[in-house]
Amino acid sequence: MPRKLLMKLCNMAEMEDEIIKQTFMVKRSQNKKLLGPINFKSRWFVLTAKTLYYYDGNPEKRGKEKGRVDLKTIKYVECLNDDALGRKFTFQVGHKDYWLYIIASSDEQRSEWIDSLRN
Repeated sequence: MPRKLLMKLCNMAEMEDEIIKQTFMVKRSQNKKLLGPINFKSRWFVLTAKTLYYYDGNPEKRGKEKGRVDLKTIKYVECLNDDALGRKFTFQVGHKDYWLYIIASSDEQRSEWIDSLRN
């Protein structure tokens, strides 16, 4: 099967996975490299029934996919104390051997995302 057709079919399969939630939030770098810098970047988060995606870009023009988490690999989702990263409304998603730290814009948004990810 030609690569271009295969990529189109893969994208169609992803689009069939209905979007449950989407919004901008801030993500902390995962520090997969031992001496990598810790930084925070705004990302467009998209939650479907199977996957949590995050992208560059904005609601009008989604940018490059920067990462994804298969919901089956999530071990826990929990609220963090505001002092943990020095930022309010933080929560973490533990998956595989990594932790994804996400900063919501409000306590309400954080609670909604935690509930959606746990269900």
